[in-house]
Amino acid sequence: MVASTSIRRPAKLLVAAGLALALVALARPSHAAKPAKALEISFDVRVRDSRIGSGKLLVGPRQGDGRKGLRLLQLTGQTESVLGAIYQGALLAHSWVNADWLPQAARWDSQLAGRKAFTQATLAGGRLIAMFERQGRGAIQQDRMTAGILLDPVAMVPWLMQQKAKPGQTWKASLFTGADLCQLDMAAKTVEAIQVSGKAMDALRIEAVLSSCRMQRSVTLWLAMADQSPQRLVLHDRLLGDILFDLVGVEQVPLPEVLPAPKEPLLPRLARAN
Repeated sequence: MVASTSIRRPAKLLVAAGLALALVALARPSHAAKPAKALEISFDVRVRDSRIGSGKLLVGPRQGDGRKGLRLLQLTGQTESVLGAIYQGALLAHSWVNADWLPQAARWDSQLAGRKAFTQATLAGGRLIAMFERQGRGAIQQDRMTAGILLDPVAMVPWLMQQKAKPGQTWKASLFTGADLCQLDMAAKTVEAIQVSGKAMDALRIEAVLSSCRMQRSVTLWLAMADQSPQRLVLHDRLLGDILFDLVGVEQVPLPEVLPAPKEPLLPRLARAN
């Protein structure tokens, strides 16, 4: 199936936001006597020295019994400025990850140029069952088995943090983007001195390349050597050039109430809303 530009753009926005908004630190376990807390990570988005947007990633504690419990990741983003107004982008994405930080379910809402898109999926047991809807364009459905590591844009950076990477390490995975399933090749390169939000540090540069799908993209990520915290992500875009996502703050907030993770059967939502 050949994707139209209207389908590729929201998927591109989701990957960009998902890869970048996943600037996350480990959430501390919650205590039964206290309200559940989550970490909220804030970041700025810039292109050519201009701020075009901002976002937040909320990382919840693992809930449920032992290693079977799932952790909620909530990703939000909004474009700003003149350039942002052209794209009119907005994102609200929820992914649920297991004890190994691998996604088990996803529900993402996005909007680009006033047109809505909706993604829902289950990713457990090596089987991807997904439905991607674009307002006015119908739905794309997938049901396929996958081998090896299966990630999504929200979970990719948190998963990388758990690897405690060292220069020279490489990984191969599949990346679910909503409308497609891409090959993801990642490699830890060298330790570099960088400065983010006025703070200097040594960070490990990791390069990632998406291929074998509609989107051919590359991303560079820097993880602080001191604590593996992600500090900067650069999306290399052929249209806009380098899009920078810089960490600006981390704080604890109450865990929000959200709808449960999607389960089969996955039913169209936008069609019912029209």
